[in-house]
Amino acid sequence: MATVRVLFLDIDGVLHPAREPGQLGPSDLYMVVGPFGWLPYLAKVLEPFPDVELVVHSTWRETFSLDELRDMLSELGTRSVDVAPAGERHDAIQAWLRDRAVASYRILDDDASAFPSPTPAQLIICDPRRGVSADDVLQSLSAWLAQPISG
Repeated sequence: MATVRVLFLDIDGVLHPAREPGQLGPSDLYMVVGPFGWLPYLAKVLEPFPDVELVVHSTWRETFSLDELRDMLSELGTRSVDVAPAGERHDAIQAWLRDRAVASYRILDDDASAFPSPTPAQLIICDPRRGVSADDVLQSLSAWLAQPISG
């Protein structure tokens, strides 16, 4: 029986504010929050659960190496960090899952349009202006983490 729990992670709109549609530079909110400004919220909710592995499905995986992404996410501790293969978000996540024994997973993203309709039950949509700092997102993550896994 699979005992691995995986959190698929987008970055823009989840760990810091997303760029405003049609705007070339960072938004005013991004300038206030800063890059990875909401990472401490995720670190706090995941801290008691070192078994949760992270898989970056963000387009950042196309620009940065796995080691660079691990450095950026180092506040999340020594947990396993991987990247989804190239491709559209949902397809890349499904491809990553095909070859692994995963007991449970969730997807943090700010763009529901990147996923099929109806949206997968595992998808937690973030408001790109609040990301993982939003109470509803933290509550959804906490509820998932509280579920027992069997092994």
